[in-house]
Amino acid sequence: MKQRLIRAAHALQVRGHPRAAWLLAAALAAITARDTEALRLLAWLATENDDHASALALCREVLERCPGDVEALRVLGHLCLTGGEPAAALAYFERHDRLTAGQPTVTAVYRHAPLDSGRAALRVPYYSRLESVLVDTAYWSIMTDAGTVHSADTHGRNLGNSPFVRGRISPDESTVIASFPPPSVEIGAECIFVGGDENYSHWLFRNLLKLCSLEAEGLVHTLPWLLNSDLSAFQLEYLDMLGVGPERRVLVDRGQVVSCHRLVVPALLTSRPEIAQGVEWLRGQLARFMAPIGQAGALIYVSRRDARWRHVANEDELYARLQPLGFRMIVPGRLSVSEQIGHFSGAKIVVCVHGAALTNMIFTPADASIIEINSSALARMDDFHRIAQARGQRMVSVISKSYTAPQETVNVNADYYADIDAVVREVERSL
Repeated sequence: MKQRLIRAAHALQVRGHPRAAWLLAAALAAITARDTEALRLLAWLATENDDHASALALCREVLERCPGDVEALRVLGHLCLTGGEPAAALAYFERHDRLTAGQPTVTAVYRHAPLDSGRAALRVPYYSRLESVLVDTAYWSIMTDAGTVHSADTHGRNLGNSPFVRGRISPDESTVIASFPPPSVEIGAECIFVGGDENYSHWLFRNLLKLCSLEAEGLVHTLPWLLNSDLSAFQLEYLDMLGVGPERRVLVDRGQVVSCHRLVVPALLTSRPEIAQGVEWLRGQLARFMAPIGQAGALIYVSRRDARWRHVANEDELYARLQPLGFRMIVPGRLSVSEQIGHFSGAKIVVCVHGAALTNMIFTPADASIIEINSSALARMDDFHRIAQARGQRMVSVISKSYTAPQETVNVNADYYADIDAVVREVERSL
């Protein structure tokens, strides 16, 4: 009977009846003389309904009855962190981790901070030299002895999603509680924090463009690079093209923490002037792979038909309209990096389905036109428009709201139908 009542209370909460769920759970707690399972249910309902005071009291009551209740410890940690009590949160999370971790674990509070807020405000590329830091190779955040963690301007990923943080971040993102294994590797030689992202676009935007800040002092061409050990084919090709041979690659496995004695950390480029400098630097480094300036006249349609998801369902019909205008199709996923650079740098007009390959617009001439085909589910992603603005390129996005699946199931990877007439109109304007 008790289990049936617990399931009923869960169902009422999920269906949008929190008051009825609470009353049922409270009655259950009274009937069962406030046993641990009933208290857990009440604590969950209080948390779901943002009643933090009740949730705290209930979880503490659970711990009084069952000091090793890991769920109560986890919830209490989050409640204290949300309530601005990081020290109390740390104590609960430490107890939780001792009970649940299958290996020795370090649990610590960090203040989420920029590398250098003063220099960041200048909107120019810069780097910092750090000593005695820990690097998380899952999300490429940097933890210092001073109790700070650098993430937003080093790799730009959502720190709360890191497997070493697991949502243990305050609402204002100023405080993080990380839980990680002791460092497995120690790197004594000074090296450049490059990191690694298996996404082609992120690799360029997060890992390569920022290196322009090291050019003036020649560091980018002399110091070793700290990278992921499972380098993909395109990453290896970029390293070879940039002259970073195996002897200058410090490779670390993903999902661990490494100790670095001295680390040169270039900050991510976020403003238009910074991005423009990064783009020009990378173009200069790879100029020999680009089409000669002034000879760009190709019209290319960039397909992602080889991708696992997010296809243009009416692509054949679209290409049938573009081909008579002089367009030819390329599928970047089937090309080498140098071939991709060659196609984009030689283009006058690029019609491209939204995807990582569009980052190759870095190599397209400044007077080229970029026509992006995208869906409403992804329209908020503006990295490509930031590149276009930095380079002065004309870029328009043709956004579709027509999907192959029912609207209620649509997500960022859903297949969709391009607005062919709108794409052709934009092409004709560019022509």
